[in-house]
Amino acid sequence: KVCYTEWLAATLKPKLLASDKAIDQLYQFFDLEGNGKVSPEELMHVLQDDDQVKEVLRRGDRAGDGHLSEEEFRCLIAGIAKSLGGKR
Repeated sequence: KVCYTEWLAATLKPKLLASDKAIDQLYQFFDLEGNGKVSPEELMHVLQDDDQVKEVLRRGDRAGDGHLSEEEFRCLIAGIAKSLGGKR
């Protein structure tokens, strides 16, 4: 079983992951409804693991509303890229 951050690390170079274009594309991939928020259901659809969904929300949902706004998502992914060695 591969966790979300391991998947990102294995598939994208940190500098590429940290780019605005990559983050925008990744956000659109997760925001299935196109409503500007990534819901737990959308995360589950992509991640297929309840524990990973909870971890992503724990790390990224700064407003505490149970969703990831575009800004929250951007900060989360930029933080992951930074931890993997990319610069933002």
